[in-house]
Amino acid sequence: MTLKQKPIKHHFVQVSYQKQFTADNGSFWVLTKEFQYKISQKTPSQICYIPHLHTLYKYSKEFLQIENTYALIEQQMATLFEHINKNTNDLEAKDKVSWFSTLQNLKDFQTLIKFIISLTFWRNPSQQNIAKECSSKLLNLYDNSPPKIKEIFSFNREFIQYLAFNYQEENNFKIIQYLILPLVTFDLHGNDAINIVLLDENENFISCDNPVAFWGNYNELFEFKKFIFPINKNFLVLNNKETLSCDCTQQTINLLIALNAKKYIFSHSKENLEKVKENLLFFQK
Repeated sequence: MTLKQKPIKHHFVQVSYQKQFTADNGSFWVLTKEFQYKISQKTPSQICYIPHLHTLYKYSKEFLQIENTYALIEQQMATLFEHINKNTNDLEAKDKVSWFSTLQNLKDFQTLIKFIISLTFWRNPSQQNIAKECSSKLLNLYDNSPPKIKEIFSFNREFIQYLAFNYQEENNFKIIQYLILPLVTFDLHGNDAINIVLLDENENFISCDNPVAFWGNYNELFEFKKFIFPINKNFLVLNNKETLSCDCTQQTINLLIALNAKKYIFSHSKENLEKVKENLLFFQK
């Protein structure tokens, strides 16, 4: 998408991220929770979007600052996803472990992955309730954010204060949730390391329309604790390998992801989703 285009479909799960779970033909299998776990074949552009989700309206005019900002960020994210995906698929097993070990220890990689997790979490409209709670204390979040974060903002403190006092207005709330909260809630520059789980090529992760799965409270998530986030079919990040050491298996992780989904669960493999469906139906009993 170029900035000259006027997009209507605003994806809340980035298309280039979804593509990391597609088959060679560019499509994937999608399990839809709302339709009795129906499994069908789709493309990333067909799911995980809401028309004009990020559009701002003022004096009967449409403003696309949020969507255009996302377009610029997504170009960089897509490059990282493809770089990881290439090395996941192309490197020999012995070289792959070494490469990912080096990658994990890079400070810039840690910060970038943390930002991607934060942005992926907040751009999802299902987070509106917690976004409202955070909006009510936005000024405090901004004041307590590191200097590195404050330098990113084009807004001054007075505008942040205005948004905090008027967050219930729709335009203000969109600016807060989709542009500001990703920078001031998560501990993007903290020392807690993000760890990598790399599956054998014969095993595969799924993903979904709400891919940042966590099982603690929101404050723990913001400190990057008790969460998992699949990057591609074979590559997943979490806060600490010990968290899932008792049963860190493909099946367990995929079930956590599936339970976190709101509507869509997707995988390059129909067989993967059939197994997920069986597990979800078991939990319904």
